[in-house]
Amino acid sequence: MPCRLSLYASQRAKELMAQGASVKETMGCLHKKGIFSCRQTVWRFKRHYDQHGSIEPLRSSGRPTKLTDEVLQVIETAMQEDDETTASELSLRLQELHVSHMLLCTILKGRKLLGWTFRGSAYCQLIRAQNKEKRLEWAERYLHDGFEDVVWTDETTVQLETHRRFCCRKNIVSCPDYFSPSGKIVW
Repeated sequence: MPCRLSLYASQRAKELMAQGASVKETMGCLHKKGIFSCRQTVWRFKRHYDQHGSIEPLRSSGRPTKLTDEVLQVIETAMQEDDETTASELSLRLQELHVSHMLLCTILKGRKLLGWTFRGSAYCQLIRAQNKEKRLEWAERYLHDGFEDVVWTDETTVQLETHRRFCCRKNIVSCPDYFSPSGKIVW
C-alpha cells in the first residue's frame, strides 16, 4: 500500500493541481523539490482532494471511543474535587454510575485529554519516628504563643495540599476549555 504524502507535500501538490498540473507533472515537480513518492500515492491524493475538497485525511471509522461526554464529565468532576484521585478510584466511580468496564489506560488518556498532568510532589520528606515525638512536643509547648499567622518551615517551597508522593494538576495554558457553560463537552 502506498504511503501518504506529508502535510508539506500535500500542500505543494494541492497548489500544483490547482494550476492544472497532471499527476505526472505534479510528481515531477515534487521530485525536483526532493519529495519522492510513487505515482499511485499522488493519484490517490488527487482523487481524495477532488472528492472531498480537503487535504486532511478522513476521520477513521474504527471502534467508537469509550470516552464519551458523560465519562469525561465524571473524570473532570472527580479530579476537581480531589487532585490526588487515582485511575483506580476513577474506575470505581465510573462503575458506580454503571458505565461499562474501562481499562485504566483509557481513563488515564481521558484525564490527560482534559488537561490533567500527573506529577510527583515537589517535597515529600518523611519524618523519622524519633523526630515526630520531638516536633509534637515543641508544637504543644508553643501552641498558645500567639503565632496564628506564622507558617513554620525549613524550606523555601510551601505546598499546603501535598499529601501523597504524586498528584495531578490542571494545565490551563495548553488545555482548551472542553466544557461549555451548559456542562456539555465542546470539541
